[in-house]
Amino acid sequence: MFKKLLRVNADRPSMASVLVNAPLAASLMQHHFQRTGSKALSVGLRRSPPWVHAIMSTSPVRVIRPDLSALSLAASGRQAQGLKVLRLIVKDDDGSGRRRNKRLTRVARAAIVLHDAPLAHEALSALTTKGNGEATADIERTRALIAAEEGHLSEALSALAAYPDVRSRALSARLGAQSEHLRACELRDALMRPPAPRRSSQSGSAQTVLHVVSNALPEQQVGYTIRTHGIVMAQRAAGLNAHVVSRLGYPTDVGVLGARADVEVDGVPYHRLLPRGPVPAIGRRRTVLAADALSRVIERCSPDVVHAHSKHDNAQVSLIAARQMGLPVVYEMRGFLEETWRSAGGSDQSDFYRWSRESETLCMNSSDAVVALSAAMAEDIVARGVDAARVTIVPNSVPEAFIRPLLDGVGMRARLGIGTKDTVFGTVSTLNYYEGLDTTIAALDSADDEGIVLLIVGDGPARPSLERQADSLGRRVIFTGRVPHALVRSYLAAFDVFIVPRRSTPVTVLVPPIKPLEAMAVGKPVLASDLPPLVEIVQPGIFGEIVPAGDPVAWAEAMMALRYAPEHVRDLGTRAARYVARERTWARAADRYADVYATAVRR
Repeated sequence: MFKKLLRVNADRPSMASVLVNAPLAASLMQHHFQRTGSKALSVGLRRSPPWVHAIMSTSPVRVIRPDLSALSLAASGRQAQGLKVLRLIVKDDDGSGRRRNKRLTRVARAAIVLHDAPLAHEALSALTTKGNGEATADIERTRALIAAEEGHLSEALSALAAYPDVRSRALSARLGAQSEHLRACELRDALMRPPAPRRSSQSGSAQTVLHVVSNALPEQQVGYTIRTHGIVMAQRAAGLNAHVVSRLGYPTDVGVLGARADVEVDGVPYHRLLPRGPVPAIGRRRTVLAADALSRVIERCSPDVVHAHSKHDNAQVSLIAARQMGLPVVYEMRGFLEETWRSAGGSDQSDFYRWSRESETLCMNSSDAVVALSAAMAEDIVARGVDAARVTIVPNSVPEAFIRPLLDGVGMRARLGIGTKDTVFGTVSTLNYYEGLDTTIAALDSADDEGIVLLIVGDGPARPSLERQADSLGRRVIFTGRVPHALVRSYLAAFDVFIVPRRSTPVTVLVPPIKPLEAMAVGKPVLASDLPPLVEIVQPGIFGEIVPAGDPVAWAEAMMALRYAPEHVRDLGTRAARYVARERTWARAADRYADVYATAVRR
């Protein structure tokens, strides 16, 4: 595990810490049950041992409780198979009456948990009768859950109002609180109150900064947490007293029951907002509790500036707490929540999209400075009405230590069964559908050259379908699964060209990934889709080449061209490494942040 490779000053979780976090963990599980029992089952199954999943996959369970079988498959990384189980029930269930309706209602709720609202609709439309009053209320609650999953919270609340039973009232209260949170109601009220007098900084610049994030090391190794750690390590190396605090309830809310309130990773202080009692559901009350808990960390750390990182949940809490204590807030937009959701099939006409966008914009306009990761992001932010003078681009970067020369990749190639004369096009990524790796597999299938190998390092929801697509290509497509970040360099050494075949979606046309920069840092050129953030990184013909997104034929041609131009590939990689060493290290980013903080402190 990655956290074993980090210098973490926490001992093995003690029974005392588990007991302290028990009320918090119990309340979080209760919130899952209040929404839908299927959600709670899904959470429990993700923590279950393999033998539980084996039982859930048996034929009797699939027949009697297909929802359990599907949720178990998804929890063990086989979501596509789980959805297939549910679809077969909807298509072939020849039962009748109340038992069939109950089974289909459970199928619909499992489909909601697995984020397949169309399948949930299909399951409910297959009901033969609405049954008695209690069954009808259960069905309508499920319809409300589908509406909420699709982002139509007002519609869901209206549907629930017709059934004032205990469970419907509980769900209505939960969705109502969620709506208040999405609309930033507590923050809007706080902004109406006069702020505390600004604390003065004797130096006119920031000496201490508190970063407010969603998730963090050592529990989660993703691009978000790696960027946070890179920023803070560089800031501390530059003499800034930088701390990190994660969201309320984290990491207990992801199953770390023995989490401690404070831990150090590589000497960086990480604080956790872990109340000793239960937490309310997402809404005003939780926002108030989170702001109070953050205020106590602020009192301990005495920062000159609070640096919140998206999404708007963190910004809301930071703005409320910082205004009460006379501190400036910098809000860093690492992505756009609503666009990520729309890229996964959500509607831009839904409450979720509109309210999330409005809250993100409110948080940016209420902050003293805003940070974007790319020019495309900055342009979108300014187009929302945010003052361009308050927006600064601090792009993804790499640690200076990452730039050191790679070891010879011959050994890794040999381990993976890759020939010395093969050309390896590789990627290191979370395998989401928008990453577009199906395009490159299709390109490889059409390229009449056995010497082109695709090496895919990582795991994610798209992996099963990608493996099925690549089945006929044999060893020309290699999946390694997830690897620790500390071993990424070893795999990069086996690459000739790093690929980023992202699809064009509302989020990928704005937000840049961090992995291609790591490849450039070690001298690997990048072949990427023609999306604005990627064009900005690659600078076609200088550090790599650009290909039309989603075009397998164009990708095949580009891969063939680079295979037979090894000197060009080396030149691109050499220029890329020099550029990253000069402009895109976290040490360089720390200088940019220092300027942002100084401006925020002086406002």
